[in-house]
Amino acid sequence: FRSLLWPWFIALEAQLPRMAEGYYAELQAHEGAACLLGALPPADVATVKQRLCWHLSVLLRPDLDSATHQTGAMQAGFFYAACGVEEVWLLEAIEALRDIFVTTLGSGTHRDHRPLAIVLQRLALDRQWQLASMRETQRRRVALLARLNALAWSADGYLELIQGAVDALMAHEEIIACAVGRPDAAGRLTYEAVAGEEFADY
Repeated sequence: FRSLLWPWFIALEAQLPRMAEGYYAELQAHEGAACLLGALPPADVATVKQRLCWHLSVLLRPDLDSATHQTGAMQAGFFYAACGVEEVWLLEAIEALRDIFVTTLGSGTHRDHRPLAIVLQRLALDRQWQLASMRETQRRRVALLARLNALAWSADGYLELIQGAVDALMAHEEIIACAVGRPDAAGRLTYEAVAGEEFADY
């Protein structure tokens, strides 16, 4: 793989920003993804584009090993799930990325299609691992809801209920802070259970 991909990686490295821009344009044209991207401020849009460029470079890296690839894809799948990306959106986005690779690597002066086959195989694995991660995240969400439901029926009192809910929520990897509170007699919100450094500092 390394001997096949090194010349391609060197030749295409300068084109990666243009490829990332094309991919971002495809995402902007997607009805579902466009809603998420449209909510981002300019600085975050720039970060997304940098991330897309990095992702393309990873798929083209001659020295990419399977373990590193799987770890990165699983992390990406979790990130997408946490951001509200639906499975069908991911599949459609990866299909658009596949078309970009085919257009860039499979035409013009690039006559050797073996590097393209390697990259497309990596992209297929990317899709498989990202979907697996998204589905595992959804299973953990369902398990969290089940724990909260069981707690609602088993807690001996209000304090046990809210502390148990906060503890359960903080054990979930998508949540970094949470708080439970209710208005006092004057209408001011009073926090009764807090977890996570962000809310504790606040």
